[in-house]
Amino acid sequence: MSIREDTQKSSIDVSVATFEPMSPELALVSPELRALAISAMAELHYDTLVSSTERSNAQPMQPSRLAPAARLCAALILYACWQAFIGALFGVAAFVAFSAILLGVAAITY
Repeated sequence: MSIREDTQKSSIDVSVATFEPMSPELALVSPELRALAISAMAELHYDTLVSSTERSNAQPMQPSRLAPAARLCAALILYACWQAFIGALFGVAAFVAFSAILLGVAAITY
């Protein structure tokens, strides 16, 4: 490969890389594309990634697993109370209707 062909090839690679986004898979497979991707990345500093509040708080916060369980238990208790109330309401309505029918039949027959 001559120097002229190598220069033309590298200018084509650079021009394609500037206009088309590079696939991460290609950067993993091709060493040339990996070097090009690394050189295109901006310098990252630790201070810009971590805010001052995160640096001052050394203890990580664990999400509470008790809160969802407590909400579920409260929802189940509320549902059970509602079903007991509806059952009692229908029971009273059935008793009143049955008593009214018996009183009506007793009044007609006597």
